[in-house]
Amino acid sequence: MPDSETSRLNVLLGKSLPAVLCGFAFLSVCFPVTNTDIWWHLAAGRWILEQGAFPDIDPFAAGTLGREWIDVHWLFQVIAYAVHSAGGPLGLVLIKCLLFAAAAFFLLKAAEVSTASRFRPLIVAWLCLLMVAGQSWVFARPIVFSLVFIGVFLWVLERFKKDGRLFPLILLPLIQLLWSNTQALSVLGPVIFLCYMVGEGLSHLAVRMRIHGFEAEHNLPATALARLLRVFALVGIACLLTPYGLSALGLPFKLLGRIDPVYGQLFSQNVSENLPPWILERAGAHPVGYFKWIAVATFASFLLQLKRISPSRLLLTGAAFFLALLANRNVLLFYQVAGPVTMINVCAAAAERFKTRRPRFSARALESPLLAIAVVGALGLQLGITAKHDGSVARVSPFTTPKESAEILRKQPEGGRLFNSVRYGGYLIWALHPGWQPIIDGRLVIRSAKQFSDYLRVVDQPERFSAYHHNYRFRAVILPAATTDRYRKLIRHLYNDPEWSLAYTDGTQVLFLPKESTASIDLSSKKTVDEILTQLDARYESNPRVTRRAVYHLGSLLFLLGHYQRAEAILSGLLLPEARPLLARCHYHRGQLAEARALSLEVLAETGDAIDSLNLLALIALEEANFARALELIEKVLRLDPHNPEARQILEGMHGRPTP
Repeated sequence: MPDSETSRLNVLLGKSLPAVLCGFAFLSVCFPVTNTDIWWHLAAGRWILEQGAFPDIDPFAAGTLGREWIDVHWLFQVIAYAVHSAGGPLGLVLIKCLLFAAAAFFLLKAAEVSTASRFRPLIVAWLCLLMVAGQSWVFARPIVFSLVFIGVFLWVLERFKKDGRLFPLILLPLIQLLWSNTQALSVLGPVIFLCYMVGEGLSHLAVRMRIHGFEAEHNLPATALARLLRVFALVGIACLLTPYGLSALGLPFKLLGRIDPVYGQLFSQNVSENLPPWILERAGAHPVGYFKWIAVATFASFLLQLKRISPSRLLLTGAAFFLALLANRNVLLFYQVAGPVTMINVCAAAAERFKTRRPRFSARALESPLLAIAVVGALGLQLGITAKHDGSVARVSPFTTPKESAEILRKQPEGGRLFNSVRYGGYLIWALHPGWQPIIDGRLVIRSAKQFSDYLRVVDQPERFSAYHHNYRFRAVILPAATTDRYRKLIRHLYNDPEWSLAYTDGTQVLFLPKESTASIDLSSKKTVDEILTQLDARYESNPRVTRRAVYHLGSLLFLLGHYQRAEAILSGLLLPEARPLLARCHYHRGQLAEARALSLEVLAETGDAIDSLNLLALIALEEANFARALELIEKVLRLDPHNPEARQILEGMHGRPTP
């Protein structure tokens, strides 16, 4: 191909890169609705439109009914409710994807303000990498609006940093007004602004004092800094323009206290998204593992600019990094900052090097649109391989909502209070308000530490449920049996409690009603289990993978409740890796030790160090009085997982037994 045609092709590809970036951003987060907080947001949006007012006390949950509620998310909730009314779950997913694409576009514009446009391929490649790293945190929640607003703030402030012009800086108070009525994270607007204002002031001071290493590429005059201060005051005023005035300003700091791993331990350690990222990484949460490398790359990029460090960008990066260290939910915010900041540093260093040295072919690759195309293609392939096939994006992700249990309660002649899991609370508000009031939901910020602690004690110590029930007089209990193990002890307790009857289950959710109001379903009956299997097959017939998972969850529930024969029957032919260790457990509890051992050894031969199988083999060894073998197996488990509760329990049970 002639050089002129190659050049025209490169120009055309270069111009198309923003569209490629936005398209990749859109597709990277195009997955079904999985987060459960969206349901109480929808319920609040519906309430606002029906009542024609803003909620100032909680109208939804039994545990906080009548308590003050600063609902700064009201604008998001009204928009989300309108979108859901028009397009259902699909509408929520599409709006989320569009907003994430818009956020990516503004990050690109922010990075390009201070870099040569020829480095656009490198910027696009880096931003796409960050999207893959952060996609698992991008839900249909107010955060998607915050991502856009962060991008706009960075773009506008980078433009002002370069030319000092008032426009479009004057747009930021309007953006802040929208942000303040969308999410409590709106406090980041003034924080970002403050980082740039203080940073530019420090740069101005460094130039005057002839301090090397902080010379700005475009030193703003004092008049521009004064202009920046006036607009900052307008941004601060915009923070107050909400239905809640000054009261809204305290909410972000209250939220910060809830994610503080030192002072807010109850909330930070018992809510997965509030856990610090290093704790999740130890637990094997691979998306969090990217965080440390991205952080290293971002801070290392400042080393490339030692002669011209930007205090504003350094302050901003440090603030975002601090928030990310507090809670993994904030890692996404750090990625938003890391995108343009890292590229501004890297591209500026590359441009300086290109001025003094003739770039080699490998360096020229940074300017080639093919670089971005190749990276986007590789990342897209990875997304396609690792994507969870949980069905159409037009439907809610399976096992996340107790739709069937809620439908049964809706038909009850009377409502009342119900005990539920935290993540089920939002959907139960959406589906059953005002007839039923769940005890708890995802709005933990309006609950006291004592309330949350009392609730968790009941979950972890089911013998406390009777006294808790006496205080609230629950008329129903709805708990998850699939998405978390924390409620398993309480499920087993209520199943054996003579005051409660199991009114419904499909293996993923359980509904208990008072004994006098309904008869308990018999899970020991083959007919009952077969009926549930038929219902699951009909519900998920378009997705065999989801059907197999649903059957596994049913088998797991049957095992939990002691129906080992029924569990064994449905797990035997199930083609799922996690089904075989559970099937081995069924064999063990039915006294079939040889079958349990053989199956556990098969699993170990294929997976190497399967802790569950090692623990079971230790139990089998104890049954056969082979204490030395049991101790050997438990020691191996504890080397792999020093805090494994079952291994420690087995070890304590062995205390005092003779060993060779």
